[in-house]
Amino acid sequence: MNMYSELKSRMAEQIAGNDNYLHHLCVLFDLYVKNLDSLAQGTLAEERPRLNLFVTGATGTGKTESIKLASQIMGLYLHRIDCTTLSAEGWN
Repeated sequence: MNMYSELKSRMAEQIAGNDNYLHHLCVLFDLYVKNLDSLAQGTLAEERPRLNLFVTGATGTGKTESIKLASQIMGLYLHRIDCTTLSAEGWN
């Protein structure tokens, strides 16, 4: 089983619905880990930045929990920034 399939399968065990979102999230994590592997083997032409995701959507739809779960499954460190604290004063 490849990394994408394993991640998608393990996430589907714990998350119901959001299939399209989970697919794209798993693709991003899979590509990130492949880039890390290539960098470690010296076959990547240039060093890539860390994986940065900007996810938007309605409150309570599982965005953050999905990313936390994917990071946990892949053994990756997650640094989360809550952008609701960054809104300017007087924002309507």
